[in-house]
Amino acid sequence: MNGPEHLCTWFLRLNGYLTTTNFYAHDSHETLGEIDVIGVRFPHSRELEFKDSDALKIPEGKIDLVLAEAKRGHIDSLDNSWISPEKQALEYIVQRVGMVHSEKVDEVCAALRKNRQMTVHDRSFRVICCARSMNDDLEKQGVTCVKWAEVLKFIQHRFHNNEKLKRQHEQWDCFGQYLWNQLTCGLAPDESNFFCGWEKTSGALAKACETPVGSLPRVAHHTSLTSSGSVRTESPPSG
Repeated sequence: MNGPEHLCTWFLRLNGYLTTTNFYAHDSHETLGEIDVIGVRFPHSRELEFKDSDALKIPEGKIDLVLAEAKRGHIDSLDNSWISPEKQALEYIVQRVGMVHSEKVDEVCAALRKNRQMTVHDRSFRVICCARSMNDDLEKQGVTCVKWAEVLKFIQHRFHNNEKLKRQHEQWDCFGQYLWNQLTCGLAPDESNFFCGWEKTSGALAKACETPVGSLPRVAHHTSLTSSGSVRTESPPSG
């Protein structure tokens, strides 16, 4: 995953969504399309007294399925292969998630292509975009648009207000560690600096993973992220 896909995934997770990333739709012959993040949130989802993001416009009392596009810069339009009527990627996705019976799949997909959202009884289907900026027409079309500035501000607020709980995060993945370091050391960085920092960090991690085993030192070591987002390798204490 790239930086925007990672950040979108963490944002959805912190708002109660169960996520899957880089989901490929396919038939028996070819790949039909790929969607950055799929998230599902159940109506009674709650974590302690945390307040979820208003920017997500989470529908009350419904199972909420979101199909998310995450781009670093500006999103002008939705011309992705997964939503195109020329292929059946969207039908594959809705069918595979399984929130409606097979006979309802075409109806849901037609509504998502036309209105970018649909509600069937207690189930909500929505297209969302996360980016630096978006064309105003997207919201008029029914897309839920969330800017990276809002995402970073929300996550920083969640971290700061619940520092004691979130401080125990050794089990988080590398991006989660980077996110914590970046958002608990003062003002939130702008999205450009944030993503540039992650590219440098992930590049250093990838390079470390590519190091031939025979060239690694025999002494065990621990790799972690510093507050600046760089990679630090620590030898274990002696004795």
